Amino acid sequence: MISYNYLFAELPFSSIKEKITEQWRWTTFGTYSGLPSNQIINLFETKNGTVFAQTSKGMIWYDNYKWNLIKDTFNLPYSRIGDIEIDEYDGVNLYYNQCIYKYTKYGIKKTKLPIGKIFSHVLEIKEGSYFGVSYDLKTEKDIWYFTSSKDKYEQASTYLKFSEKANGSIKDIFKSNDKNLWITTNKNIYYFENEVWKKIFKIDFKRLWVKDIIADNSGSYYIRVDYPQDYNGIWIFNKKNSFLKNIFPYSDHISSYALNLNNELFITDKLGNVQVNKKDIKIELKDPNTPDQLQVASDILFTKNNLLFTHDNSNIFLCRLGSSKWNYYNDVKELNQLSINGMCRDNANNLYLASYHGLGVLNNKREFKMTSKINGKSIDGLTSVLVDSKSNIWVSSGSNFDGVYKFSQNKWQHFGKKEGFPEAPVHKIEEDIKGNIWFLTLSKNSYSRGKGAYKLKPSGKIETLDKTNGLSSDRVYDVLVEKNGTTWFGTVNGIFRLKNGKWSKWNHSNGINSVIYTLCLDNKGNLWFGGGKQTVGLIQNDSVTYPEVFKDFDVTEAMQISFDNFSQKLWISSKRGLFSFKNNVLTPFNKLNGLKTNNIWSFLIEKDSIVIGTNGLGINVLDLKEEHNPLPKIEIKSPLYSKGNIEISWNVFSYLGKRQQDQIPIRYKLDDGSWSKWNLERKINFNELSYGNHRFQIQALSSYGLFDEKGSSITFEKERPLYLKIYFYLPLLSILFFALFNVVINIRKRKDAINQLQKLNDSLEQKVIEKTKDLELILVDLKLEKEKTFIALQEEKVLNEIKSNFISMISHEYRTPLTVILSSTYVIEAAILKERYDKVNDYLIKIQKSVDLLTKFVDDALQMNSQESEAKYSRNKEVNLYSLLQKTIDEFINFDNKKNNLVLKCSQDIVLYLNPNNLKIVLNILITNAIRYSKLEEITINVIKDSDNTIIEVIDKGTGISQDDLGSIFNPFFRSKSVIGLIVGTGLGLAIAKRTARDLDADIFVESEIGKGSKFSLVLKNSI
Repeated sequence: MISYNYLFAELPFSSIKEKITEQWRWTTFGTYSGLPSNQIINLFETKNGTVFAQTSKGMIWYDNYKWNLIKDTFNLPYSRIGDIEIDEYDGVNLYYNQCIYKYTKYGIKKTKLPIGKIFSHVLEIKEGSYFGVSYDLKTEKDIWYFTSSKDKYEQASTYLKFSEKANGSIKDIFKSNDKNLWITTNKNIYYFENEVWKKIFKIDFKRLWVKDIIADNSGSYYIRVDYPQDYNGIWIFNKKNSFLKNIFPYSDHISSYALNLNNELFITDKLGNVQVNKKDIKIELKDPNTPDQLQVASDILFTKNNLLFTHDNSNIFLCRLGSSKWNYYNDVKELNQLSINGMCRDNANNLYLASYHGLGVLNNKREFKMTSKINGKSIDGLTSVLVDSKSNIWVSSGSNFDGVYKFSQNKWQHFGKKEGFPEAPVHKIEEDIKGNIWFLTLSKNSYSRGKGAYKLKPSGKIETLDKTNGLSSDRVYDVLVEKNGTTWFGTVNGIFRLKNGKWSKWNHSNGINSVIYTLCLDNKGNLWFGGGKQTVGLIQNDSVTYPEVFKDFDVTEAMQISFDNFSQKLWISSKRGLFSFKNNVLTPFNKLNGLKTNNIWSFLIEKDSIVIGTNGLGINVLDLKEEHNPLPKIEIKSPLYSKGNIEISWNVFSYLGKRQQDQIPIRYKLDDGSWSKWNLERKINFNELSYGNHRFQIQALSSYGLFDEKGSSITFEKERPLYLKIYFYLPLLSILFFALFNVVINIRKRKDAINQLQKLNDSLEQKVIEKTKDLELILVDLKLEKEKTFIALQEEKVLNEIKSNFISMISHEYRTPLTVILSSTYVIEAAILKERYDKVNDYLIKIQKSVDLLTKFVDDALQMNSQESEAKYSRNKEVNLYSLLQKTIDEFINFDNKKNNLVLKCSQDIVLYLNPNNLKIVLNILITNAIRYSKLEEITINVIKDSDNTIIEVIDKGTGISQDDLGSIFNPFFRSKSVIGLIVGTGLGLAIAKRTARDLDADIFVESEIGKGSKFSLVLKNSI
């Protein structure tokens, strides 16, 4: 069978060899990243470049982000199927149990073979047409031709004229990747050319086993023979000259092999070695840097778009051969071990490198030249190089020699003490925007001193800035000049600024505690700085701050900071690698993602790249063009609901696996909340969400620190529990209605009986007055009985009035919210018909509040119905008293549409630990009474807090309570005589408030005077 896995790569091995050893190019896919099985069997690439993989649990395909399982309704035993071919269009054919299964990324199509023959192998020669090798006891093995559209078959010899069957039974028929047909028998191999079958081997074997045949793009074929043993190996065969040679004997040692476009055969053996064969030339590469992904490879697949796929038994590996993200100048060997301290380019685009070995120059042809001496003197340990605006070249050393060297008019000249330059090592040379060239000095050792900063003006005059004129630091590391002439210095003693002739300083006294190596201005005029053990910081409006994100990554010892005006990014080099910073996103480039070493000093920002000088490993170039590749893809799974808890999980995939799936940073937010920090989380739980719809949003970072502003989002709903839904209360309301109806009937009956008794009593009294004047003693007794009866009647009258008021109260408490509910449903219905959906939510809120009032009344009635109050269960928690009182006041105003002047006097920082629901019950009753008995007068809610107690006073200017009634107002159903018949009430409110206050371990006190109002005081203990 032809193995179509072994396709062509676009690069010769000379360049591939370096690339496959670069670990940043490799990505691993396993079951943890979405593969359906930990058993990988084979890899394929179709004509349109789609990569398929066969696993023990099905066929999968790669969409450049993730592997996708093709849904299989046939339940095929994939681990036992080996007869698989690339089809004639853009899929994969699998032959099993007399059927052909065509796989594309859209699904599977099943085709049954003609009835009557059993085939050991099926080959598609063109779309819908097949050759099959069939076994028959009489004819032995033969080739048959059939199509998927007709239920019949014919001998293939009708088309191929194969007449060599007498020389051996047919074993297989192949189509090599150049579409040529091959047949193997148990004696020889045949290829079809000019309507004739031709042999490969001159001799016939007693038994021959051929595994596969691969064609290169020059007319040669690679044939793997497994038996006979003497012929075991990989043979190269060329049709033109009949060249045939075993180039890799003992193929039993082969793990995998594939061809690239340079006609080189990639071979990995079972010992982990990689070898390359071209024609009959064999190259052994026993490189210790050979990646593990190749050493364990069971298969190799070079794709059309410069990707290399391999796999072992458990994982699929991807190598991005075509990626240009990093370039190391490996072909310039002189650079490989170079330590680079400074870089610049001239107008001819030559790259100048200040290194510990001298001055290096790399031209456009990648030719490199090193200068280690100038005028016979060593220039080892260069720390700075500058090509100024006049094309002069300046070099200096911060430790090896004093002064500087200048190259002008094809000769070098030293500038030292005699020329007015500092008699000290010059660490750095910079040219400012006005053409001044700065020379920043250090000391050779910790015991000597530098000479500050020197400025060479275009006129040739030298100006010194040191302790004598305000720059009170000997060691200067960086200088920065703004357009307005303001000059900044980074020194061993902090940051100095010279502005309009005045000096300012930032050191340990105002936030800077380390040496400053580098300075940079961004496009907003902020000064960024770094160096020493402090993280990168900035001076903004003369204040020093250190962004948290730099602390999170521990970005200390920054050696250079530069701003890229094109991308609006800040770039930072340090001993922890290179970093970019934009939109508060800090992106690292280090050994984990391609940089050869984390210890870097200088870099150059160029149009599409960052040229990085490393400490000991030459130049690394970061290609910025690849940052425009597709951003990571986020897949959010459906939320999982469990007992009020909502769990949301997601997967993130980078383009071509540029970041391992579990290493892609994300951030998220819920509704209109703030974004989280960037993290590696893949799920989140929400325990205390409000009821209703919510929106969850995620963003993911690319390897260049870019992200899609919209990200990915999902909308989900947290449903209310059954007991909070309106229809839950309909049965309860029906029961309550009938109960109230019975109460009303009973009260009316008792009222009628009392009226009849009163009439009878009046009649008897009249008869006694008229007819029994002479019976005074008896009359006295009758008067006494009359008085008793009268008192009883008065009590009955009071009770009758209480019950009447109770019914009125029930009617009001239920009729009002039920009316709100009914009218709101009519309004909602009308709004929906008119598609005025903006009104619906407001009326739903009114319905909800009305149901809450009904629920509260039922709770109060049930509570008073029992002999002892049952405490409602609710956990105590910290309560901000001001917020609770304000919310309670707002509910009175919003719900009742009243304009009472409710005045709150409370500190905003009072926090108590108690049951907020019980507290609201007491407050609602006290404020309700105050509103009811004060009409439109001002009501004050005053809070007083001392060391032991917090007192909430509700003060009104209403009708007041008589002193005789004050002792009884907390009794159930008791009402003051001054309000009976004037104001509707039940006498339950204050009794409930008193009992609920006891549940809070509190008490209520009252002060009142008729006509002047009342003050109710709720005394709470400070127990927090």
